[in-house]
Amino acid sequence: MNNEELKQKLYQPFSEEEIEWRLQSSGTKNGKIWGLCLAYVQSRAVMGRLDETFGILGWQDNYQFIGDNVVCALTVIIDGRSITKEDGAPKTQIEPFKGGISDALKRAAVKFGIGRYLYNLESTFAIVNEKGRYTGKTKEGTFFKWDPP
Repeated sequence: MNNEELKQKLYQPFSEEEIEWRLQSSGTKNGKIWGLCLAYVQSRAVMGRLDETFGILGWQDNYQFIGDNVVCALTVIIDGRSITKEDGAPKTQIEPFKGGISDALKRAAVKFGIGRYLYNLESTFAIVNEKGRYTGKTKEGTFFKWDPP
């Protein structure tokens, strides 16, 4: 696989089913609830992309724990040569250990181009409605349902 083919595989956008959403912020203005949301992918989607691109034996991840932070060293094999890129993340509030590992892996994968485009997407408004798939809570404490844009 040449560099251009490799880049196309790594930079390929994820499918709509692989994209997940979370609220960045929310509130109430003029009696209406609003929410800004961000797109992201789970670490499983990143691992799937690594498997598809390099094969299940063509990559590995190693972790180092520094205080409440996790550093992922992601190594891929390209033309018989090992290339490693690292990045870190803090442990998360929900499932701190697992969350920190997942976030560090995703950040290291971005250095190879995987999911990098998601960082360039602007925050966008959620669609607030009674039958929304997701539940949010405004800073004022009001719960609401919402869907991604």
